[in-house]
This record gives sequence, C-alpha cells and structure tokens, in this order.
Amino acid sequence: EAPPPQRLIAEVHLEPEGAWVRAVIRVLRVPEAGYLEAVWYRDEKRIWHRAFFLEAPTVLETALPHPGQGSYRLVLRWQGEAVAAALFGAPTPPKATPPEWKEN
Repeated sequence: EAPPPQRLIAEVHLEPEGAWVRAVIRVLRVPEAGYLEAVWYRDEKRIWHRAFFLEAPTVLETALPHPGQGSYRLVLRWQGEAVAAALFGAPTPPKATPPEWKEN
C-alpha cells in the first residue's frame, strides 16, 4: 500500500499597514519543489496574484493592496489545492432597499 501523499503545510497572518496589508506566510513543510500561489480577493473579485517558488520551509512577506472597505481574503494554493486562507476586513453591507408596503 502506498504511503499517504505529503502535503504542503503553511499558515498566514495579515496585518494592516496604511493603504496596504502585510502578509506573513510561514511555510512549515514543502513536500517537493514547486510554486505556492497566493491570490488576494476583495469581496469575490481577484485583485492580486503572485507565485512563490519553494524548495524548503521558509517565511515569506509581501504587501497586498487594500483599496478600501470590504471583505478581503488571501488564499494559498499548492498544486491547484487550497492549503491555507486568511480573512481581513468586513463584508460590504448590501445596499438597503426599502420594503414595499401593502395595504390590507
């Protein structure tokens, strides 16, 4: 029987820094050399992307754009699979529409 596949293990921490968000990515295990993709979303729209070539455990730091209010999410992918994610900010509230009043 084949041993279970080794997975990349990473954790991410986000900190506000003015108009930017600093991301600190700690990669704890790298099963083989390859690219770690980092994708930054505002609400559901992708606004930033970067790939880091990894051969061994490391700590990566990068600055992410923070153009205003909203919900932000950083997703880390390894070989097409999400391996870690972090949230930042608050969801943008939906535009309020007044209820329609009906007479009885």
